[in-house]
Amino acid sequence: VNTIDNETYATIASSGNIYFGARREHGGYGGNDIYVSRRINGQYQKPENLGYPINSKNDEGNSFIAPDESYMIYSSDGDMGGFGQSDLYITFNNNGKWSHPINLGGDINSAQNDFCPVMQGNDTLIFARSQKIGESLVENIYYTRINIPFLKALSSVRATSILNTLFPDGDVYGITFSPDGKHAYTTKSTADRSICEVFMMDISPNGEFANPRRMDVWQITPNVSNPVISHDGTFALLRISSPGLDPDLYISRKDAAGIWQRPMRLSAEINTSVDQYYPEVTANNDLYFSSNGDVFYAAYKDGTWQAPMPVKELNTINISESNITVSRNGQWLVFLSNRKGMYGGYDLYLCKKEGYGWSAPVNLGSALNTNAMEYQPRFSLDDRFLYLTRSVFVDGKRQGKDDVLRVNMLDILTNFSLFKHKGFQN
Repeated sequence: VNTIDNETYATIASSGNIYFGARREHGGYGGNDIYVSRRINGQYQKPENLGYPINSKNDEGNSFIAPDESYMIYSSDGDMGGFGQSDLYITFNNNGKWSHPINLGGDINSAQNDFCPVMQGNDTLIFARSQKIGESLVENIYYTRINIPFLKALSSVRATSILNTLFPDGDVYGITFSPDGKHAYTTKSTADRSICEVFMMDISPNGEFANPRRMDVWQITPNVSNPVISHDGTFALLRISSPGLDPDLYISRKDAAGIWQRPMRLSAEINTSVDQYYPEVTANNDLYFSSNGDVFYAAYKDGTWQAPMPVKELNTINISESNITVSRNGQWLVFLSNRKGMYGGYDLYLCKKEGYGWSAPVNLGSALNTNAMEYQPRFSLDDRFLYLTRSVFVDGKRQGKDDVLRVNMLDILTNFSLFKHKGFQN
């Protein structure tokens, strides 16, 4: 185990296996890495580098291993959604294969060095934080409660492509559903999004999508997208723009025969001189939408939408928030943001209803959020699944294919809780 190199900060599992940090010229990933020496028949074996996705070209170490080796918490100064100089991450052991690490979030990780984690019981995390104040290095010990089942649910997310067979060119993004579950709508576009067309699809009893056809009645300009259907199925909201103009929100209603009508622009209360896009409606027809990188809410009263108000729990200065979806039961909200701690250009975040507002956002983790862009979220009719699109953009142009995905959210929502500090001691 011990060599001429520097071995540091060991943690031991119930099996006797030792996990520790070391910086080694041969067999390392570039910086300080985490190794394991397994205890077999009373003897410690040659250490094994835990490899990717834990170790990187940066420094990883200061690990805590769960007694049963089901998870490990460690510090890293890599760029995986970091908040500061060194952050705490958690990874789970799936039959000998470690999951992609999840950052423990901005309520725990700071702009300083957060390191040396230890778990007490099932939910109390103790860790150190150091920061430079003038010429002095100040270190404190913190403790907080974390939800291991929720973090494990995030790490276990598996996204499934759903429209690649129907649209093999990968040129559709976003999805929404009719309330009877018989139809879905998506947007087909050029790579630069200059032409966008909404298509309706049939949904078979076994959930397959079929028979796509363009919604000609909605195509009043070359650029129509972001459809969402009201809970009662009587109207649809759309993002529509004309060449050289910012997009506005439009409404299309069904007539007495159930036929969609030509879209009409919403009132000036909603549409302003800047862009309006990605609408969402609740069971009460309250409206969420995005504008100029912020999220707005407009209550529905007496048959019309009231003056929109910014959603203070989500909007942050100099950060972009948009692409709201609200679960059918009104208890969950997912949105898009490029706030600090993300894994890619933009990530998806989750909130829970709290009174008349929303809880602090939680990143949906590195198994779902990648170094691509995850956006256009939409809950399924039963709230069990989240639909989203994954794309790569360079200079505003899609590279490769759009991929519309489905993720089972049941375990995540069941185990959801927020990270809250309970205090600290010096």
